[in-house]
Amino acid sequence: METSNYKPKQVPKNVHDFKKVYKEIVANLIEIRTQANVNQAQMAEWLEVDRRKIMQFEGLKKINLELLLVYSDKLSVDINFNFNIN
Repeated sequence: METSNYKPKQVPKNVHDFKKVYKEIVANLIEIRTQANVNQAQMAEWLEVDRRKIMQFEGLKKINLELLLVYSDKLSVDINFNFNIN
């Protein structure tokens, strides 16, 4: 699997923007996973988590940055967050 760099269409400036970018990132990861012919159960096994955790993550039930990072790492996708705290 080739390494992929994901750059969101916009840089989040607040929580609302962050949630939109997060959803966009997750949607892209799901697309990459399905193109790699990996189903949710296989991904869960690969990440050593319960399948329900993958379902919740992909269903955007709540933000889980740790799972986002390990999920993207397993798919060889680099994600960079650029935030300024004022």
